Amino acid sequence: MYWNSDIREAGGDRDAVTGGTRILSDWIIVRITCNEGESFLDQMISMVEGAKRQKTPNEIALSILLAAMTIIFLLVCVSLIPFSIFSVDSFNGKRRQIAFGKCPFVSLAEAREMKFQARKLLAQGFDPVENRRQTKLDNQISSENNFEAIAKHWHENKKHTWEPKHTENILKRLETYMFPIIGRKAIC
Repeated sequence: MYWNSDIREAGGDRDAVTGGTRILSDWIIVRITCNEGESFLDQMISMVEGAKRQKTPNEIALSILLAAMTIIFLLVCVSLIPFSIFSVDSFNGKRRQIAFGKCPFVSLAEAREMKFQARKLLAQGFDPVENRRQTKLDNQISSENNFEAIAKHWHENKKHTWEPKHTENILKRLETYMFPIIGRKAIC
């Protein structure tokens, strides 16, 4: 390398370029005398990159802890679904199951409370599956948005435009054929 004499090494009198080198003139000429990848710095970088070292005890312990926590997480995720299903021996000897909801939407505390209520119903002599079905049915019946309520409202609004005999026939047909089948269905 060729250095102009106007370069001063930081903290010394030799002509070399290091961190903190001050250039005293307005130009510098540098001649590189080694091939690309063969410099001391390139050799040091390749040596550090290729170095294999043993893991420290803390790194080993952390790897074991992460593996154990991953296994526990997977076991918990897999076992949550069976915990949310409650098996019931019904009164006619058949085994039935009640699902209390999906995991993210029903907390574990809520599922436990629903299971407790189901056991309470069993102890009182009621079938929890039938009770749940009847509760859903009652909610649909009491709803103002079921087919029967909407059809009766429609009939009430239209009857003044029809003949009395036609009005009576439509209501009878609805009550005979439609309301028993889809009258309680909720209409959104």
